[in-house]
Amino acid sequence: MPESNDNKNTLIANPSVTPTHIEKGRGIEVSDFGNFCEGDKDPSLNKTIKTLVYGSKDLIVYLDDHDEIQWSTASSCSLDANTSKTISTIIELEVLCKEPLTQEEKQSFKVLLAQSLADSLIGQHDAAQEVLLKARAYLQEKATENYRICYVIGAVFMTLLSMSIALLLWINKDWVLSYKINIDIVLGMLFGSLGALLSIFTRLQNIEMSTTGSRKYTYISEGVARVIVGEIGALLTALAIKSNVVVGLVNSFSNPLAGLLAFCIVAAFSERFVPSLIKKFEGSLPESESKPESESKPKTLTKPINNAPNPTNNSSTTTPKNDPNTKNE
Repeated sequence: MPESNDNKNTLIANPSVTPTHIEKGRGIEVSDFGNFCEGDKDPSLNKTIKTLVYGSKDLIVYLDDHDEIQWSTASSCSLDANTSKTISTIIELEVLCKEPLTQEEKQSFKVLLAQSLADSLIGQHDAAQEVLLKARAYLQEKATENYRICYVIGAVFMTLLSMSIALLLWINKDWVLSYKINIDIVLGMLFGSLGALLSIFTRLQNIEMSTTGSRKYTYISEGVARVIVGEIGALLTALAIKSNVVVGLVNSFSNPLAGLLAFCIVAAFSERFVPSLIKKFEGSLPESESKPESESKPKTLTKPINNAPNPTNNSSTTTPKNDPNTKNE
């Protein structure tokens, strides 16, 4: 590396460092980091400076070409308790940001963490904590936003799949009916996906998203599961309508299928319709079947044993028997 003039910051190699030591991983001691800029290579860590966050004569903090936080000092320094605590928090947040954030969001997030580290290393611990709070808020906001997108993607995928199956069944209606399948019930179940998707869109802001260690495919599967649950509720509603248990009036409509599909969509959308339907089923059961076994069985009372002689029995036992050998006078 070429030597600089005296009026410029110089890079002084440690005389005790030999090429053999460098091959083992030791970098070159730097006396002044003030003139480093983005694109330079930090000889103390052998890292390329991609995003320079803080640079002074004695300290440099930056993101390398892998967007990892790097820092180095020109002289040895001891870390106080506040700085150690800040570094521990930064490590924790770096682990949490790997899954929910995109690559661009990770870079912005790590710039905040690097700024917090720089503030702590120069003794501005209050400023470091404020930046950490902003970093946590940024992680929470972006993670919630990305997880909601994953949740909606799973729900939309399942809805499109269900409606595609419904369309195929309707096109091949004659073939389905040849197998004696009640296509109205199947269509009602599949159309329940629309009600579940509508429910997700209307309640999306109230759905809680965890940002601690969750993976994106977890929320995709939750969106799929929510639509499946809605379809199960729609299936139960379609069966109840067809059996005239509830809303039997639908069967008298001019277009019973349209009425059935409408009620199935409402059942998948509502959070109270299916539970109330189940309660109605329970209420329609006979009393002996709806009660628990312990309540349906009558309680038996144990009668006390009476050891006193029964006068009826005594009279019967004292009555003499007729002797067949005795002659009547």
